[in-house]
Amino acid sequence: MRGLRKVLALCVALPWLQLTCAQTQEVICSGTQNALSVTGSSQTQYTLMKEMYSGCEIVMGNLEITMMEHWRDFTFLQSIREVTGYILIAINQFSRLPLDQLRVIRGTTLYEERFALAVLVNYQKDGQHGLKELGLTHLTEILEGGVQIIQNKFLSYTPQVNWLDIVKDGDSEVIINENGPEQPCDEACGGPCWGPRNDTCQSLCAPQCNGRCFGRSPSECCHMECAGGCTGPLDTDCFACRNFNNSGSCVPQCPQTLIYNKHTFKLEPNPSAKYQYSSICVAQCPSESTHSMLSPLPLTSQLLVITMTIIMVQTSSNFVVDGSSCVSSCPSYKTEMEKKGVKRCEPCGGLCPKACQGTGTASRQTVDSQNIDSFINCTKIQGSLHFLVTGIKGDPYNNITALDPEKLKIFRTVREITDVLSIQSWPENLTDLSVFSNLGTIQGRTLYSQCTQRRTEASCPPATPWCYPTEGYAMLVMRIPSLTYLGLRSLQSINDGGVYITGNRKLCYHHTVNWTRLFSSSSRPQRHQKNIDVKDNRPQSQCVAEGHMCDPLCSSEGCWGPGPDQCLSCKNYSRGGTCVNQCRFLTGSGREFTSPKGECMPCHSECEVQEGQPTCIGLGANECVVCASLRDGPHCVSSCPEGVMGEKGLIFKYPNQQRRCEPCHLNCTQGCSGPGIGDCLDSTRLTDGQSITGIVLGVLAAVIVGFSIFVMSVLYRRGLAIRRKRAMRRYLESGESFEPLDPGEKVVKVHARILKVTELRKIKLLGTGVFGSVHKGIWIPEGDSVKIPVAIKTIHDRMGQNTFHEITEHMMVMGSLDHQYIVRLLGVCPGASLQLVTQLSNQGSLLEHIRRHRDSLDPQRLLNWCVQIAKVRYRVCVCVCVCVCDCVCDRGMCALPCQGMYYLQEHMMVHRNLAARNVLLKSDYMVQISDYGITDLLYPDDKKYFYNEVKTAIKWMALESILFRRYTHQSDVWSYGVTVWEMMSYGVEPYSAMCPQEVPDLLEKGERLSQPPICTIDVYMVMVKCE
Repeated sequence: MRGLRKVLALCVALPWLQLTCAQTQEVICSGTQNALSVTGSSQTQYTLMKEMYSGCEIVMGNLEITMMEHWRDFTFLQSIREVTGYILIAINQFSRLPLDQLRVIRGTTLYEERFALAVLVNYQKDGQHGLKELGLTHLTEILEGGVQIIQNKFLSYTPQVNWLDIVKDGDSEVIINENGPEQPCDEACGGPCWGPRNDTCQSLCAPQCNGRCFGRSPSECCHMECAGGCTGPLDTDCFACRNFNNSGSCVPQCPQTLIYNKHTFKLEPNPSAKYQYSSICVAQCPSESTHSMLSPLPLTSQLLVITMTIIMVQTSSNFVVDGSSCVSSCPSYKTEMEKKGVKRCEPCGGLCPKACQGTGTASRQTVDSQNIDSFINCTKIQGSLHFLVTGIKGDPYNNITALDPEKLKIFRTVREITDVLSIQSWPENLTDLSVFSNLGTIQGRTLYSQCTQRRTEASCPPATPWCYPTEGYAMLVMRIPSLTYLGLRSLQSINDGGVYITGNRKLCYHHTVNWTRLFSSSSRPQRHQKNIDVKDNRPQSQCVAEGHMCDPLCSSEGCWGPGPDQCLSCKNYSRGGTCVNQCRFLTGSGREFTSPKGECMPCHSECEVQEGQPTCIGLGANECVVCASLRDGPHCVSSCPEGVMGEKGLIFKYPNQQRRCEPCHLNCTQGCSGPGIGDCLDSTRLTDGQSITGIVLGVLAAVIVGFSIFVMSVLYRRGLAIRRKRAMRRYLESGESFEPLDPGEKVVKVHARILKVTELRKIKLLGTGVFGSVHKGIWIPEGDSVKIPVAIKTIHDRMGQNTFHEITEHMMVMGSLDHQYIVRLLGVCPGASLQLVTQLSNQGSLLEHIRRHRDSLDPQRLLNWCVQIAKVRYRVCVCVCVCVCDCVCDRGMCALPCQGMYYLQEHMMVHRNLAARNVLLKSDYMVQISDYGITDLLYPDDKKYFYNEVKTAIKWMALESILFRRYTHQSDVWSYGVTVWEMMSYGVEPYSAMCPQEVPDLLEKGERLSQPPICTIDVYMVMVKCE
């Protein structure tokens, strides 16, 4: 049964001391991980629980009590003082839980990943039995996790408990509902309580105490490292430790393995180092060969604390050391290695052997078709491997299909299993377990236990079954009808636990195996024959009669199956895992020698093959009897060393007549052919000089080639940039004309084109306006790689669907305009929403710029902008220059040809929507007019133009445009005057205090915009004349 404890407080079993577990005081025990699932009857569960927790003080894991009747006696739980995991009390009928000595729940694992204490549905349906009292009168701390107490029909006092004083994690939940009616505490308690009596009062500390206390006074606080209370203020007075117990003292961490030496400024080994094992500091990590006795020791404060006495039999192979902690397995980036008799987690030299999670948990009970791919390339299984019928044949209830037998070959890479190999189902077409042919070790750190049903007249009524846990098993093979032999040819060690092979009616060869040979030297010395439970398989006589016997080359240790490669050990020698009669000592190709383990190993390649005698006596080049080429000292080599760095400089040697390498004269610096100074090789200097010359020339050639490639790449990139710039200039400046629609039509040079939707990419929304939105984007002309930054104006509200011909005609007019003070139209993209593509002005609108920089703008720049927007025909620019700023005229600003609005007038284009918001800033000294002609494109029929707050800008419109829908160049002059007023007012909205509907009446009365503060009367009169 899974989930049974591995008792750390075991019997001290020495050959001269025969004590049973019943005679040993058990203090530490392991918990379970079953949650609400059970195996076996209620009596079986109770018996196992009693065996596990009788006399136990610390539960290393979870305490789970489920589905127990009301007449069960749980007084054996009274000794428990600490639980490291969670406590689950569910679906029981007893009235009281006798955990009076429990002080701390650590919550290292949580029920449903949320609760350290869960009390659920503890009452008898349609009966009077159920949980009435928790009995946790000394529980003072839950370090991690929350509390869930629900649906306990007779439990009435849980709301009276001050759970916030117990639960230390402020983020954890405390859920208490659907229990019995709330009952008052005894008057003697004067506050919270666990039950109705005066001995069930909850102990609370003074608010000044950060942790627990040993009295109600603010000066009677426990040490900060205490958990669960104390008997005094010292760290040795604690009932339990918040972090670690170091020989009776509660400490924040165990003594580290390395300490700093302030004299040598180095980290040195700490002779007093200890390892973290759960909440205890231990001098050595527990192993399967570690037999521990944990006993309470009275201190000066009469406190019971835990110390650990460990008697080690041999090496540790259950827990391994990782840094300063005892861990059950190494992390993925480390591998398990043994140093000085202790197994440690060490960083991998290269790629780590792949360790994979085993099966046996609630979500991963067996190997099946859904999880088998997770074992690909695994060399080590962290945990167990279970093969159950629901995994092999499938589980329709959980939509798991049958396992493909070919998939089991994945396990050929597995070399180690840390817990158990349990095979209780197997594909019918597989007759062996050869998929585990490379499995060498089963650690057995957690064992598979079963219960044996017996009757005891002394302790139980007649005919009452009593189940007791037997010794655990590390390997189980049971009831596999197709199995004929095991085939575990590489299995050499089972470190702990026994073997259970039974019910395999076709299985042979198992009776030949010497099972005791597999148990490592670190196994328990009290292991008995009952651990080797091999029975009810095919009778040995039938196997022998049919010739199912070990190969003659196998030794008396037995075999795993037929053939010389299935032997546990060989009678003579082995080669590559297969037993052979003789190694190739004297004959054959590829001469060999034998290792201490009887393996045939090949000689070194520099050994000369000998006839009639061994070629080598060992593995290396120094073990050859005769060298095939040369001998340098004890080693056979293919050539003598030349220029090898030694302790006193470079070493040069030459071969003598006996094919031995001898040193050259000390003055020879380039090698030699003999021992004398005259044998030094002078020609080597020339050779080396030629070599150096060749190297220099090669380096120079490489530099020249590299520099050439660099220059060519720079020129290529520059040419590419020039081509792109020319292409961009071609699209932005020169444009391309459309084909004439009719041979008789007047040719008009059009700088815009009709674009496809695929040529445009919108990047960022710049703003929205009356007629649509404006995006920053890029235009990628079809068939070209140039990317042109553009502004894309999307018209969302087209009143009336213009035909493609009408759009084209209007676009030809707009696209033919090309002036430095207007934003040129590059193209039109018709569709569901009309898109106009124009040049991109990164500095935004003139209105935003004026508002943002009103404190730094000088009047001359404002006048320059006014001149650029103006049209000369109505002498606006001349008036501005003469009346206001002669210096502007002196600089020729009024002499600019065809500026702004005048250029539009010449081309018979009425803007209709001139305002500072529709003037874009190309640079600090140049503006451009935008959105000209858009109203014509949108509303070709003036009757369809609506005058309201949404669709028109009445405050900028001339009176005839408002009243009669009449747009002329004179109405654009009016809008220009308002625009100039906007600029001189630093972006103030015209008639800002009035509604648009009131503006026509104001204009009919002769009222005009007021004089801006920065304007002289002359400039203001120019604006009035425009209006």
